[in-house]
Amino acid sequence: MATRIEEILLRVRDTLADPTGARWPTERLVRLLDEAQKDICRQAKILKGKTLLPIVPGTSVYDLPADVNIVDRLLFNGQKLNIVSHADMDAIRSDWETVVSEVLRIDYIVYDKLNQRQIKIYPIPAATVDVSLDSPYGIMADINGFSMTDLYGVVTEVYITEEEYDTTLPPPIASLVLYYIKKPSTITSINSQLEISDIYDMALKFYVTGKALKDDMDAQNRAAGNEELGYYERELREATKDSATDVSRNPDALQTRYIGGF
Repeated sequence: MATRIEEILLRVRDTLADPTGARWPTERLVRLLDEAQKDICRQAKILKGKTLLPIVPGTSVYDLPADVNIVDRLLFNGQKLNIVSHADMDAIRSDWETVVSEVLRIDYIVYDKLNQRQIKIYPIPAATVDVSLDSPYGIMADINGFSMTDLYGVVTEVYITEEEYDTTLPPPIASLVLYYIKKPSTITSINSQLEISDIYDMALKFYVTGKALKDDMDAQNRAAGNEELGYYERELREATKDSATDVSRNPDALQTRYIGGF
């Protein structure tokens, strides 16, 4: 049984009049199909992701997951955070990149086209953490992962000596909740899995056909390619509209007020 990708490429080859792949090898069409799925996901915003970004004391810059296409929103302590550009943040406070808060709070997320792979938080969480230790026997002789300085048997200083250590201390940090529009995984073969609904299959077909025809230097084929890409844009609009109103995919699309029987 043919895979979904094979079915799409079969229809592409019908339009290209290239049933054997003599002019357009399968590898090239698969790469175009990968481009098509990523373009649909970027335009239609149909793949959503959610993850936690741990807040590290003393750190203001955080890398985003590799599959982030567009940042949708960020929450901290259940509250939606304001996302501003570097220019906006400069206008709010010129020294914002050096401001440290002793109390863990986040006022702004800085994110724009300057670097779409990272976010910055304002203010910077303080890099120090207060730690209290006690011993059930009254005398502290040793702590795994730490070295200690004592003065006449009284511990005066404690040092972290290992990068990884176990303690029973609660974590001194919180997390940001990131909601985002996802990039789909790269399609590498006819056996790869498409991540978008099959309602976009016709749009995928038009995109691949159009781009393949534009590979050709023949003016007539390039014109036909532009026509196919026009069909792609139209089909994408229709499929996206249908998806938004499909109650099975979007339960908020159909709402009604309940009126009791009495």
